[in-house]
Amino acid sequence: MGRLCTLHTTTIFLGLRTYALYRDQGESYKWTITFVVGGLNCTMFVSLGLVTKEIKLAPPPVSGLTCSFSFQSSSYTAGLIQFIATVVYDVCLFSLTAYRMFRYYREGNRRLTRIIMRDALLYTSVLSCGGIATLVLYTGVSPPRAQLRGLLVGPMKALAVIIASRLVLNLRKIVLNPDAVTFETLTATPGQAVSVDSVVFRARSFAQSGIEDDDSVMTVGRSRDNLNLRTKQQTSFPPQID
Repeated sequence: MGRLCTLHTTTIFLGLRTYALYRDQGESYKWTITFVVGGLNCTMFVSLGLVTKEIKLAPPPVSGLTCSFSFQSSSYTAGLIQFIATVVYDVCLFSLTAYRMFRYYREGNRRLTRIIMRDALLYTSVLSCGGIATLVLYTGVSPPRAQLRGLLVGPMKALAVIIASRLVLNLRKIVLNPDAVTFETLTATPGQAVSVDSVVFRARSFAQSGIEDDDSVMTVGRSRDNLNLRTKQQTSFPPQID
């Protein structure tokens, strides 16, 4: 039960992070993310009811005994449903994240595109590929080695927890930064910088948060050159006519 609670907490956190990407979008996207997260958690709980105990006769382990009883858990169907639900969940998050990143790319916002690619899309792609590989291995195990299926659960749970922890650390690094990156500075294009101080502030914020942006650096250089040129023009004296 403890492992299941950890998995539910991780899935809810990943769903909330994807939900944040669609905060200003239509209600259909938000309901889709809510349905995906809620559907996965409900499927996990319902699949536990498929785990039953069966009493079967087994050959005696020691010669001379008549018979013995063996308790065997029939959990293949439950495990299969859980793995399929996890794969569907990861693929849905990957698709929603990729679609949102593509929209930002079409709008010309390269800063958010790079951030989503690094801190969201790569992680969801790893989860999706890992879930598909685990599902293939789970269904491909032969019946004599059915006990090995239980070994596939641990790596998937550990991978989900590690990725969720990595996302939390990325958010913590930005929040603890005194010049925290805001949504306005992320969505502003380089051409919207009207003063050197604001451009330098935005460039310093990205540098301290570990985000590299060549466009902001070039904008800082151009703004400084323009400021120096205007200063020279204002301080120059008109030519005297004899």
